[in-house]
Amino acid sequence: MTTLAGEAFVLAEQPPGVTILLFGELYNRNTLAACRDIGDLLASARGQEVAARAYLVISQAAAPGELQVTADKNGIGLPILRDERSRAMGTYGVRVLPTLVVLGPDGRVTLASSGYPIYFVDLLTDALYLAAGEITAAQYQRRRQATSLQQEPENRRRARRLAALGEQLLRRGNDALARGSYEDALSADPDCVEAHLGLARVHLGHGELVPAEQRFNAALQRQPDNLDAALGLVQIGILRGGDLEQAQQRLQGLLRDHPLDPRGHYLAGLLAERSDDAQSALQHYRRAAELSLFGQVQQWKTQ
Repeated sequence: MTTLAGEAFVLAEQPPGVTILLFGELYNRNTLAACRDIGDLLASARGQEVAARAYLVISQAAAPGELQVTADKNGIGLPILRDERSRAMGTYGVRVLPTLVVLGPDGRVTLASSGYPIYFVDLLTDALYLAAGEITAAQYQRRRQATSLQQEPENRRRARRLAALGEQLLRRGNDALARGSYEDALSADPDCVEAHLGLARVHLGHGELVPAEQRFNAALQRQPDNLDAALGLVQIGILRGGDLEQAQQRLQGLLRDHPLDPRGHYLAGLLAERSDDAQSALQHYRRAAELSLFGQVQQWKTQ
């Protein structure tokens, strides 16, 4: 990784101590909220006891000065590391933004947590105490269970479990059972974004564009920066055909903010193919394949 000043940053070469890595992006509102929480915690008496270091790790393509301006504008005081090829994100298995990783003084992962739960601060606090050796692993587990049960409503937990079940069923090709599981999740919690996205994918798989569009829009209403929903709407626009300009404009913005997402390049290829631009379609399809296989665009030495 590199700093915004362009200097190489190797985690293993840093002084020993507790380290917090927050993988996210500056355009992601949950990342910004998590950054502020981390900054407040480290400045508090509890945080000073542990004396942890924290970094925000991003992969978005933009000039360093522009990134710093955005960080300052949003009150982000954490040092920013650039992971332009998403290698660190791949190493830590980051799939959701933000993802929190806490490392102990020995470099071992104490906590790897995806998303921004409502008990984020308590989660981080306990992970810091565990990494610093101030509580045992058994104490940590008891505190985590008590906190999550206390602060997350039962209907929300049930909805997330049902949505996860729907995802498994959908991957196995059980569309009807997946649909039922997603609908049950929304009955428990109408704001379950995962269930809205899952139902949208079910509808999309059956060519039901109108209800799929409604579900993607419902997800965006609840999470305006949700990439899955935004890409889904682009895909619907391409499948409908007709005037493809709106889909192209939306996709250009998504590719600018997410240049290493293979799905965006696949859709760009599909869009180019629908526009009878075979050369551009092949370039985007190859890039999508490279990103899916290697996490980065390969520099081929031969044609």
